[in-house]
Amino acid sequence: MKTNDVTGRLRAGFVNVAVELGRPGISASFEDVQKVTRALARLDVEFQKENPVTSLFTSDRNGDLNPEVLGERVLSALVKFEIPVSRVPELVEALEEAGKTVDTVFSAALAEPIRPGESEPELIQILEENGIFYRPNGKTNVGLGRPFLPVEAAS
Repeated sequence: MKTNDVTGRLRAGFVNVAVELGRPGISASFEDVQKVTRALARLDVEFQKENPVTSLFTSDRNGDLNPEVLGERVLSALVKFEIPVSRVPELVEALEEAGKTVDTVFSAALAEPIRPGESEPELIQILEENGIFYRPNGKTNVGLGRPFLPVEAAS
């Protein structure tokens, strides 16, 4: 999420999400990671292909990881994807349910660009309307970086 502004991954109408399992200092098994990726796959999210966890998928369609890694542990694992901003309540519900099945901790970071004329992202309004707790910590990009890839508008 730190470089999404210059990689062209941050698109209007979509939320970039990073679910980090195992941090701080708890660790996570890849079995737990798979429980979360399967829950996310049921939402038909678009997993970020450049993410190291995605390289462990046998199927990003159903969130399955390579069986050879399921018995392994990591200090932390980041699962990155994007989802339409309107589907954030479904995402939160899926993560809350997945959280009941894993033996570790995880957090979710969400990023959405502010559209011209807005004072805050649509994401904030959706979270508040649905009573979803959030911390408004964030990164402000003043536009000095130049995207390596074109930034696409939502269609």
